[in-house]
Amino acid sequence: MFELGVLLSRWLVFGVGVMTSLQVRLTHSPAMNRSFGNAPMGISEWAWVRAGGLMIYAAVSPEKWLDRHPSAETGH
Repeated sequence: MFELGVLLSRWLVFGVGVMTSLQVRLTHSPAMNRSFGNAPMGISEWAWVRAGGLMIYAAVSPEKWLDRHPSAETGH
């Protein structure tokens, strides 16, 4: 992920910004809460979401690294 640079692609940065903005609006806008039947999340809920994302990232990253460096698996 970091070999190319996270901020290299303007479209990637734009997409992440748009999706983050939409998610925050969906989660915290009273009109969206009524429409979708959800409720705003507090700090502790956001912490759980963040922790889950980091756990997934930590689990997937070594697998991707091993796919790119097959000799590391066998030790040769």
